Amino acid sequence: VCIPDDQTAQCSYSSKCETIISYSRDHGEIILVNSTFSNRESLCFIIIAKENHKIKIILNQFEILNLRPDLELLIYDGSETQKRLLLTSDMLLMKQIIQTHENHIATIIIRKRSKMNLHELVVNQQNNVNNILFNITWLTSLCPSNQILCSGRYEIKCYSVEQRCDGIWDCMSGDDELGCSSASCPTTFACNDPLVLPSDQPRCFTWFERCNGNAYCINRIDEKNCTNWWCNSNNGTFLCKNLNCIYETWVCD
Repeated sequence: VCIPDDQTAQCSYSSKCETIISYSRDHGEIILVNSTFSNRESLCFIIIAKENHKIKIILNQFEILNLRPDLELLIYDGSETQKRLLLTSDMLLMKQIIQTHENHIATIIIRKRSKMNLHELVVNQQNNVNNILFNITWLTSLCPSNQILCSGRYEIKCYSVEQRCDGIWDCMSGDDELGCSSASCPTTFACNDPLVLPSDQPRCFTWFERCNGNAYCINRIDEKNCTNWWCNSNNGTFLCKNLNCIYETWVCD
């Protein structure tokens, strides 16, 4: 993770580093306090992973953008010059976990907005200089170009095109099985139960209904191919040898 030496120029990973935050690590954290922004017009961070690695960025805290509406956040897949924008300040409420798709480089920029009337902004500068105002976690994972990194918060597993919609959850987040029935379950998981009556409607289940012992789908697909990450005694369930999840009270009953 590098902070380029020339913060006024367009952020580029070929720039000389002013500061190397971390070196030869596959994960880390960037924490900024109020004093960091006191004498800067902009900040640029470049995360450079190994070839064929994807980078996942988790935004844990971004209070600076609420206190300083004159600042904007931009995160790029690759360098800023490549213009593959992953996230902007306006998208934060919708997306707090993002990842690169094309590059093993991610660029994070915090800078003053270019076209705003600063006199109309209410900027709160009364915070303690040591208050944490921006905190992100980053991690990398080896994903070949034909594979996709699972989007779960700390997942580093990848899945292939062939594993997409094959009925087996390769990601704990369920990315590879999410929205496979786009007509009936575009944002959830499809039961794929056989429809017997004309009045039957396709049934969908959410991530929270997965592997909880209570089969919502008639074919119990929501309780199959589970792992002990979901199905364990902490939530009163039991993982069978065939990877079906049942209530713990059903064991030896």
